[in-house]
Amino acid sequence: MARLHSAGQSVRPVAAALHRQPPVVSRELKRTTSAVAGHCEARLARPEDA
Repeated sequence: MARLHSAGQSVRPVAAALHRQPPVVSRELKRTTSAVAGHCEARLARPEDA
């Protein structure tokens, strides 16, 4: 999800690609991204975090 969004896709096309509603994608992106140097960087889960 974050990779599609960071590649330039807006929320609606990302949602369509993942068969999810746009508000769900938007909420998840807000939850898992942080603003760094003017762009978004996704926090990717590492195996030891699971």
